[in-house]
Amino acid sequence: MISVLTKPIEDIGIDDIQALIDSQVREGQEIEFKEGLSTKKHSSDSWLERRRLSDGAKDTILKQVTAFANAYGGALVLGIRESSTKPSVAEHVAPIPHSADLAERLKLVVRDGVEPQIPTVEATAVPMEDDNGVVVVRVGASRMAPHRVRSTRVCAVRRDDRTEEMTMREIQDMTLNVARGMERLDRRFSDRAQRFEDEFRRLANPAQAWGVRVTALPVGDELRIERVHDGVGLVQGFDEPWRRVVRHRGDAATHLGDWITPLHWRPIIRGARAEYDFDADRRSEFHAYREIHCDGLVEVGGLSCLIDSTGRLSFPPDWPLVMLANAVTQADCLRRQSGTPTTEYGVEMEVRVTAPGPVQIAGGAYWRWRPQFEPGSAPFPRYVLGSPEEASQLLGLFNRDFLNHLGVGVDAESDTFVIDRWPQTAGRRTS
Repeated sequence: MISVLTKPIEDIGIDDIQALIDSQVREGQEIEFKEGLSTKKHSSDSWLERRRLSDGAKDTILKQVTAFANAYGGALVLGIRESSTKPSVAEHVAPIPHSADLAERLKLVVRDGVEPQIPTVEATAVPMEDDNGVVVVRVGASRMAPHRVRSTRVCAVRRDDRTEEMTMREIQDMTLNVARGMERLDRRFSDRAQRFEDEFRRLANPAQAWGVRVTALPVGDELRIERVHDGVGLVQGFDEPWRRVVRHRGDAATHLGDWITPLHWRPIIRGARAEYDFDADRRSEFHAYREIHCDGLVEVGGLSCLIDSTGRLSFPPDWPLVMLANAVTQADCLRRQSGTPTTEYGVEMEVRVTAPGPVQIAGGAYWRWRPQFEPGSAPFPRYVLGSPEEASQLLGLFNRDFLNHLGVGVDAESDTFVIDRWPQTAGRRTS
């Protein structure tokens, strides 16, 4: 297994690059080597001379990256000289100057130069000497394919070790297949929503309750994990601890998420589940659960029919945000452990109230507006978990959606969020 394809991008190091040379890894469906950024023989490399990417170099890189996204995903490795044999193999390292700057520049180039945007793009520099090194640009198979280079309008696809332009028939077929994949995803989300109804039956008063569900599902192919439970607990590597969220507002930082979470995992068919129930007279007034499945599904849920001191149901406003953070953290753990770190996830949030009247938001920073949830399910949009480094943006986006749904206006820049003990952070809204 080629480590530059399977390792977390931030863990790729010199040994992984050297392994490409020692093993004489050949170019193929998921990997392409380039010595530099020059696009024509004997032409000068503007990055070497002026620290500038030429239009030709950009178009070449974008064509390679979109070809991977339109196929099975893959990595473009810059700074590797390939052999003249057929098929060509990695021959030796040819470090590129200012590699860290180039990696950051290429993230922006791919973001702005491809339409529609590729959801999962990662880039890193592996230093070799001073600021010279190898740059790895990695993308996953995209649910939004086919993609094309914005400047040239070329749709390319990876075929074995070649990048070729797609025919119109191939573009049409790919569009149809992607649509079918989204239909499958919709059916799976619908199934989880139906199952969520059954969770309310665990409560002492299911007709006077509220619940929150966060479901994360791989968008393209399902993950293929042999098992997640070993008969005693979670298989080592899948046991992500419960995470808190740090909310930054100005100079103040607040930790969110100190609530009871299920800790004991038991096996279920092709997965594992953990539950916690707070019982009063052997009837549950609070029910929480977590599930992870071998196909990559992750779900976190919490439900309550607890009555507060005023005799009313109340809803803790920070819970959905913390549950979202834990769902995406667990999803990222699954894709990394399965060796597919660029797998894209769709994330669905649901807040459901079964009580005949509204449920009051309990305290929180916006208590003076006295917001409340009306009976039924809140229609939150679906989100995307792309690269982990975007997670704080996802939390901020959901926080604004959450408050706007309650009729509370909020400055887009007023709060920022970080998942505690998870510095790399995912996603954006998709519908």
